Amino acid sequence: MEQIGLIGGVSWVSTMEYYRRLNLIAQAAGRHSSAKIIMHSLNFCEILKFQQEGDEEGEFQILIQAATELERSGATKLLICSNTTSNTCDRLESQLSIPVINIIDATVSAIQPFRVQAYWFVRNEVCDGTRFLY
Repeated sequence: MEQIGLIGGVSWVSTMEYYRRLNLIAQAAGRHSSAKIIMHSLNFCEILKFQQEGDEEGEFQILIQAATELERSGATKLLICSNTTSNTCDRLESQLSIPVINIIDATVSAIQPFRVQAYWFVRNEVCDGTRFLY
């Protein structure tokens, strides 16, 4: 069975929502089912410091350490519970043996069949949207 590794804490609120939704999907598949999840929760202050300084390498090192721990713990795929750090997904995946789900790419793929002409992603002060133009 698939076991998803979640990197959370890059906003505990979004982490909670990802966890809730994954379990709702599992529950819909079987009445008493729950999602097989391994979670590594980060302290967002550490990520934010690197983002505010423009230090993408520092941010990446925190994420790759969490991702590696999740992979060693048995995760069969990885998801970061935030779009703020999605710019690291391709680089993370290149250093892991498990797939990394990029929530931005997954969202774009999900809405393409509806032939939407334009779409935007909610942004915050760190995620200015320029990394996510489609």
